Amino acid sequence: MLSPTSGGAEKSAEDGPTIATVALCKQIFTDAGFKEISISNAKVRKDVTGLGSPKGSAGHAALGAVGAPYQIYALKPGTSTGKQPDVLLRWWDAFPIIASAPPGISAEEVVALIRSPSAPKPDYVVIDVRRNDHQGGHVRGSEQWPAQTFHDDLPEFFGKHKNTEKVIFYCGSSQGRGPRCAGWYQDYLDGVGGEHGSKAYVLTGGVKEWLKRFTGHEDLVDYD
Repeated sequence: MLSPTSGGAEKSAEDGPTIATVALCKQIFTDAGFKEISISNAKVRKDVTGLGSPKGSAGHAALGAVGAPYQIYALKPGTSTGKQPDVLLRWWDAFPIIASAPPGISAEEVVALIRSPSAPKPDYVVIDVRRNDHQGGHVRGSEQWPAQTFHDDLPEFFGKHKNTEKVIFYCGSSQGRGPRCAGWYQDYLDGVGGEHGSKAYVLTGGVKEWLKRFTGHEDLVDYD
């Protein structure tokens, strides 16, 4: 498809983004703390989409302001993901591979923690790592720390919860984002050594199972 240019000539939409668009994209990644940024014209599959917010993401994205696919490679300093794939399809590939395997904790155990009247200070916290799908119900009292930015937020998260005995993560079904964030947190704990009293857990079944079982229990379920 051809589109007119300001000079009266015609320019193909396949020529890709303008120089200004590429420069703006580089600036966005630079401001987000990425290094080794390169943008090149490349034929990639049409089903490859962008990575969303550059914070907490790295790799290749489709830059399609005027239709042509461009590949963006950007590396977050301090991360090591091994050999870079031709196209980064999964946002978590931008971050370190998880070494730990945090245990699961059942819904019944979490209910007991929430309803326990004996502890003067809670020895647990429940972490919801969903982002856009957070609406629709969540564990009452849980904190929202989206998975896509969680690894970047680990120092802040550790500072807040390093003395919390049980840190319980969940996502929709606790099959992806929840275990991944729990693993990153446990790896961080293992890396800092004994300067904490915290351990990561994963809520078995995630929020889907939680809502299925406890919708209608106001002390267990809350809504935005």
